[in-house]
Amino acid sequence: MEYLIAASTDVGISKRVNQDAFFVREMLTLKGKMTFLALCDGMGGLSSGELASATVIKNFRVWSQDKLPKLISSGLADIDIRRDWLEAVDRCNERICIYGKSRGIALGTTLTAMLLTSEKIYIINVGDTRAYMITDKYIKRLTNDHSLVARETALGRMTEEQA
Repeated sequence: MEYLIAASTDVGISKRVNQDAFFVREMLTLKGKMTFLALCDGMGGLSSGELASATVIKNFRVWSQDKLPKLISSGLADIDIRRDWLEAVDRCNERICIYGKSRGIALGTTLTAMLLTSEKIYIINVGDTRAYMITDKYIKRLTNDHSLVARETALGRMTEEQA
């Protein structure tokens, strides 16, 4: 599978600090070329989103260095990747919540992480940071938003145009 990776961040129109964070690791393995990517964006309206984003990115970077090579050598089972990623999200969420409570602030981040292999694409997403597949023939959205607007649209209470 051939692919191009590009990343760009922007502070946006309402934040004073860029709350985006990302990480990319390309590797040659016994199973071929693999790329791991993670992208976070602090949640709008909450403070210290840049800290929440950096926390999650750091956790997934460590996972890609320490656990991913072991998973690759043991066969890269879908269930193991899913388990690790869900545990990482839970662990990060707990740390972020504890930090926020200790400071009297609310903070959070979105997450989209992806592992590209020659056979599969593994994705996890939390929030509304979307993943797309773009080819010369089409653009396909790979993730669904976790947001009030997305839920209302899915329930038929709001149209795509209203969203």
